[in-house]
Amino acid sequence: MSSFTGETKLSPMAENVTMPMFYTNVLPPSMNLPNECFTESVDLTKKGIERNKFNQHTGDEANPFTCKCERVKSYNLGICADCEADLGPIRLAEEQRRAQDVKDEDAAFFGNSTTTTTEEKVDPVKERREKRKRATQSA
Repeated sequence: MSSFTGETKLSPMAENVTMPMFYTNVLPPSMNLPNECFTESVDLTKKGIERNKFNQHTGDEANPFTCKCERVKSYNLGICADCEADLGPIRLAEEQRRAQDVKDEDAAFFGNSTTTTTEEKVDPVKERREKRKRATQSA
């Protein structure tokens, strides 16, 4: 049996590589992806923070902002995910309808994903986006 203590075998390519001595919880930005692919996501996140400051509040004092109740708990669609207020029966019914729409879209997608035909597969994200766009245009 041989001991690995003191052995150093380097490949010729390893000479220019600087390896970190330890790893942290910081993920360095990718050098391969352009920043433009994140622009829309960043903009939407900033708009959401500006629109509903309630869930961004930090500190010991009471929250001075009023919750807009934009998000619901996934396991209880009638409760706000941020302030935990009861949203009432009308909002509950709307959230249940939306949840069923998503389940139906997912079922349609997964039902089509195992087929071997050359037909174009259903894209539930695209369909959901178009459905929401039509709903906002008609409202």
